[in-house]
Amino acid sequence: MTTMTLELEPREGYLYARLAGDYSLPEAKVLSLQCLEACAQYHQSKLLLDVRSLQGSNSLTQIYEYVEFLAAEAIKLQRQTGAALRVALVGRPPLLDPERFGITVARNRGLAAMSTGDIDEAYRWLGVEQPDKPA
Repeated sequence: MTTMTLELEPREGYLYARLAGDYSLPEAKVLSLQCLEACAQYHQSKLLLDVRSLQGSNSLTQIYEYVEFLAAEAIKLQRQTGAALRVALVGRPPLLDPERFGITVARNRGLAAMSTGDIDEAYRWLGVEQPDKPA
């Protein structure tokens, strides 16, 4: 049973991915792999992963498992495409760890990654223009 949804939107200089629904680690892995494959398909080396609409929480063990998976798959993609991938994750506790444990794991695995609760910070870190905000 699917509890999470994924919306992908190629934008100027990056891929925007929005996950929503009830968090599930197995589904998060499948959908994140789809995000990485879309980066390759659209020739994007920057991924903004917006998980602000996900409900649920993560244990440190689950964070470790997810980030280790994501980093390994991203590194595979980098080897195939030759382009270094940058991943910005936008969300909030309890899904994201405020101590940024997962980001430490990702960077230790060779993935340029950051997490934040502030989407403006994610755009700045990726070095891309934010789309026009609705009035």
